[in-house]
Amino acid sequence: MATKSWFNIQARSGAEGQPLVAAIEIYDEIGGWGKTAKDFKNELAALGDVEGIELSIHSPGGSVLDGWAIYNLLKASKAHVVAKIDGLAASMATVVAMAADEVHMPENAFFMIHNPSGLAIGGAEEMRDYADLLDKMQGGIRAAYAGKTGLDDDKLDELMAAETWFTGSEAKELGFVDVVTDALEMAALDGLVASCAEDLTKSGLNLPDNHAEVEEIEETIEEPVSDLTEHGELIEEEVTEVAEEISEEIVDEVAEPPAGIVERVKAALIGRSGGSDARAELAELHSRYTTLEAKLAESAEIVDSLRADVAAKEENLQAMSAERQTVLDLVTEAGFAPEAAAELPMPDGDDVGELASAEAAVQAASAKGGAELYTAVKRLQELREKE
Repeated sequence: MATKSWFNIQARSGAEGQPLVAAIEIYDEIGGWGKTAKDFKNELAALGDVEGIELSIHSPGGSVLDGWAIYNLLKASKAHVVAKIDGLAASMATVVAMAADEVHMPENAFFMIHNPSGLAIGGAEEMRDYADLLDKMQGGIRAAYAGKTGLDDDKLDELMAAETWFTGSEAKELGFVDVVTDALEMAALDGLVASCAEDLTKSGLNLPDNHAEVEEIEETIEEPVSDLTEHGELIEEEVTEVAEEISEEIVDEVAEPPAGIVERVKAALIGRSGGSDARAELAELHSRYTTLEAKLAESAEIVDSLRADVAAKEENLQAMSAERQTVLDLVTEAGFAPEAAAELPMPDGDDVGELASAEAAVQAASAKGGAELYTAVKRLQELREKE
């Protein structure tokens, strides 16, 4: 069983008069898995003299002392060192990067600096000694940053004390990074986005895939708005029609990548053709996905707005229903129902005219509802009770 390690060193080129390049990956905590800077040095020395070093970093940091040993080893090397921050360079991993002649970093990677920290056991004197040691470590780290960036000590102390995280462009603006690469190159090199076939993944490339986002929007669109009332169902149909039109337009654009892009990009990565055309198509594809993401967001806002309109109308319908129920309760409380008025016995004598007027008032008030209907019914009831 192979021993785990936080670094990997391999030789590239070197055949038929080509310059020998050391490809180094630091993809874990420096000093972990029982591997030390000595092991790092021995494996690099085993390659012999190299003219270039390609250092790929994706590390949270680690041992300060092992980190310094690697930093000094790279600084002393006659080879041209290019550091590439693939995803994360934090803590001591950023110091190692400072030893490179060039530092490349994608915009969507992260670069984090902070003050050194650690644990100590002992009395007050031991604690003071350890605090002094941490101050010395901080001074050395600050000097490495200053040598690369040209920033003064006060600015660096401020950034380190705040535990500052930088994107690619932010790190470049302060001088920690020399070149900001396109985010898609990072995805291709690291295999961070999985959407292509397994053989393409082995070549180191995964194209972006927005199908999951489209399906999520489709599921949201297909949820019923409401079946509370007949009017609510009608509105739901209108929302669904609009949402389906938006969804179909987005799915049509996302469903298929440009013809042949997968094979051309794969061929570029494994060296069967030039990479410039593939990079151009990757950039174009990235632009298209960005546009589609905006359309997805816009469609979600439209659906939310329509749902809000439905909710408002449903609230109005509920209020009207409550008002009708209130009138019915008042009439019931009075012990009289309007539809029963014609079945009540008619009085005789002088009250006939007054009663007829009351019945007419009930008929007129029935169209208006509310308090007027209640008052008219109540008056009619009182006149009929006299009989």
